[in-house]
Amino acid sequence: ALSDDSGICVDGLDGAPGVYTADWAETPSGRDFTMAMTRVWDELEAANAPFPRHAQFNCTLCLAWPDGHDEIFTGIAPGQVVWPMRGMHGFGFDPMFQPDGFDRTFAEMLPEEKHPLSHRADAFNKLVSGCLT
Repeated sequence: ALSDDSGICVDGLDGAPGVYTADWAETPSGRDFTMAMTRVWDELEAANAPFPRHAQFNCTLCLAWPDGHDEIFTGIAPGQVVWPMRGMHGFGFDPMFQPDGFDRTFAEMLPEEKHPLSHRADAFNKLVSGCLT
């Protein structure tokens, strides 16, 4: 069995929202990531967090084998959060996340540009190298 979880960790918020990334977007009528991104920015402003506001997307994969052992693979996409939100592609926190070495957010990139840079791609590449080659 393969499971995964992902989230954004913002340095100026001591790693929050982290594993609670989706929770920050919860409303009674579903997830609102614009609200969640606004909360992140507002909390950074309230904390007077320095610029650049470093963050990283993290992905953890757990591969559970039939013999009972598990293998864990982690992936990271380093970058910073920016404001205002930019771009129409992607989902979640992509409109405020600018990966290191780029002047565009994940939401401003086409999928074929973003995917090789993503935390999920990093984790899955490690899984393939560790288990399938």
